[in-house]
Amino acid sequence: MEFRIIGDRTSPVAILLHDAGLNHHQYAATAKMLARRYCVVLPDLTGHGDARGPFVSIEEEADALMQFIRREFKGKVELIGGSGLGGMVALETASRMPFSNLNLFLDGVSFQEPARPLIPSAFLKFRYRALYRNPRIREQVGQIPPFRELEPVFRAMSAWQPPEFCREKPARGSCMAASKARGCARQASCCSSTSAIPPWRFRRA
Repeated sequence: MEFRIIGDRTSPVAILLHDAGLNHHQYAATAKMLARRYCVVLPDLTGHGDARGPFVSIEEEADALMQFIRREFKGKVELIGGSGLGGMVALETASRMPFSNLNLFLDGVSFQEPARPLIPSAFLKFRYRALYRNPRIREQVGQIPPFRELEPVFRAMSAWQPPEFCREKPARGSCMAASKARGCARQASCCSSTSAIPPWRFRRA
């Protein structure tokens, strides 16, 4: 995992996590706006962007993010947000943190669903190719990794289980959102919402 920090390090910290197949550029425009009030962290998840190496699991990404938070910011973060894969890593990270001052922004993330069967590779490959033919996404994030490099990522997403606190109190975070199509308590489709998150969706709790 690689990190970019934008803004004043003495400001409250906001971390924005990109979706599968994308990179930190997904939130570049939003980060510029938030940097007026936050120290914004834009990670590249493992296997994406400048973060080389095989993607192992969402839990391992959350562990790496927690190590970074403790090392750079003494464990204090005000906002963690992400869409799709990034939202899953955000939830896993939140489950390792106290909730007194933590806000969550989640787009296209399952809160309460039980385990789902692994999605067939052929279907994943079809969806992946269809999604990343979108010229807006390609213009925004640049080179898209080949599917063979991302198949372990999609497998991890399919097998992932939301943390226990999500099933108990799915709205514990004071700022939470998800794709409108199917609501925040179900698995929402993130494929149509990964190109950009409008800045107005972020607010101080």
